[in-house]
Amino acid sequence: MNFVDRKQKLEYILELIEKGKTGTAEELSKRVYVSLPTLYRYISDLRRLGYQIGYCTYRKTYCLVLVDKK
Repeated sequence: MNFVDRKQKLEYILELIEKGKTGTAEELSKRVYVSLPTLYRYISDLRRLGYQIGYCTYRKTYCLVLVDKK
């Protein structure tokens, strides 16, 4: 995979997270056509870039976590 493919997949994952429509990790990995370990690495990469990503067990989807900065 080249840099452009990876960047596009990261942007797509972030878009789905922002919309709250990722589904479970397994569903998301199939949707993005990557293995589960690769998906976890991508989520970790997004977190390192500063995105506060959590997982809602009730809705079974990844989401952006709002952090109250006082």
